[in-house]
Amino acid sequence: MKSVNAVLQKVFYDTSSPACYAGLQPVYREAKKRLPSIKISDVKSFLQEQDVYTLHKPIRRKFPRNKTVAVGIDSDWQADLCDVWKIKKYNDGYCHILTVIDVLSKFAWAVPIKNKKPETVAEAFKQIIKTSNRKPWRLYTDKGLEFRGMVFQNFLQANDIQYISSESPDVKAAVAERYNRTLKTRLWKHFTRTGSYRYIEVLPLLVHAINSSYHRSIKRRPIDVNNGNEKEVWNTLYGKDIGTTVFKFNVGDKVRIAQEKHIFKKGYLPNFTEEIFTVEERLARIPPVYKVKDYSGESIVGIFYEWELVKVVKPEEIYKIEKILKTRKRKGFVEHFVKWFGYPDKFNQWIKQTDLKTI
Repeated sequence: MKSVNAVLQKVFYDTSSPACYAGLQPVYREAKKRLPSIKISDVKSFLQEQDVYTLHKPIRRKFPRNKTVAVGIDSDWQADLCDVWKIKKYNDGYCHILTVIDVLSKFAWAVPIKNKKPETVAEAFKQIIKTSNRKPWRLYTDKGLEFRGMVFQNFLQANDIQYISSESPDVKAAVAERYNRTLKTRLWKHFTRTGSYRYIEVLPLLVHAINSSYHRSIKRRPIDVNNGNEKEVWNTLYGKDIGTTVFKFNVGDKVRIAQEKHIFKKGYLPNFTEEIFTVEERLARIPPVYKVKDYSGESIVGIFYEWELVKVVKPEEIYKIEKILKTRKRKGFVEHFVKWFGYPDKFNQWIKQTDLKTI
């Protein structure tokens, strides 16, 4: 009687097999021909133990993500930079527009700036708070360094504004980005009408016009949202989004994390980290998200969706060595100071030569 593991080893690793190095379904179909009693759960468990599979599992970049759910007016703002550097010579050297939008009301502000240094962005953001006499509880941005700089962060802390940003380069401040598209559309229509790329004088008028326009998502104009109707606006935005959270991973599961996407990243290179992490918390959102920690127990910054994780089962704690950094003899034993393949330097350690295996 063939064992399940023997069949799957042959199907997955034998290069003459039609399903060699393939995904779950092809491996299952081929294994079923050789062992009709095999279950898809057997195949899934087997693949979770194979580094070859978990490192190279196809990665999904586009998937449903959590919305920024505002509690009320000015509970959550988003900020982004609108890029207009190609027409800066017509606008006194201003090459970006800092746009800030209140997530609930969709009321927005826009301030032209000449560079995206953290101090410049902080000054423009300070101007918005001063002239509007408003400020948020939380500010959400993308990964831009202009928002993560010390000057900008110090200003937020001094004003008790919580800062949130995505750790993923694929995730943007969606509400602010959508506003940028609306603003740019109106700007370019104005350019077509006037035959000029100058916008500095007209920018405040266009921003006011957008704030005074009917917004489909809130079913009213942003300037009409107030404390008296914010609950109604909240129900309009989020009232239909209630659903059931179904978790794919359990606390304690070992996982790899999706590698960041790079412009020249080849599809055949590993999509997930060599380093293995542990799920430490599950957050019941729609869709659900997870927090993870590394081997030393240090929490990793950010949250991860199920599509950014792949479960790993390691029957034996065997890890690959990238290089031996130095060697010593201690208490009669030869020891090597090693760097583990795919792990940061903080995990470098001394191990006995007798604990090494050739694989």
